[in-house]
Amino acid sequence: MNLKPVIAEEGHNVVLKQVAELPEVNSSEGYVLTVTPDQVLIRATSGAGLFYGVQTMLQMVDEKGLPAGVITDEPRFAYRGFMMDVSRHFFDKEFIKKADGCFGIL
Repeated sequence: MNLKPVIAEEGHNVVLKQVAELPEVNSSEGYVLTVTPDQVLIRATSGAGLFYGVQTMLQMVDEKGLPAGVITDEPRFAYRGFMMDVSRHFFDKEFIKKADGCFGIL
């Protein structure tokens, strides 16, 4: 991912910083999101980490703005999984095949 630095507009300072090492995070998808009254700083070791940091920032925004604080986040597991509870939800065979095909590409 190639990010180009730009000059922030007055009063709007969001910084995405890809760093070589981040001691607080062990996963390449992890990030540290720091919100202060002056800026929002998202640090990660990969583009995926920056992406997830931006997603978290967007989820936090409301009509009042962003709450100040620090969030350190990373996936708990190295894999992503999917569980289909067929004992409570009865699906036909075609739906299960279709769902398995869709989740297999994630």
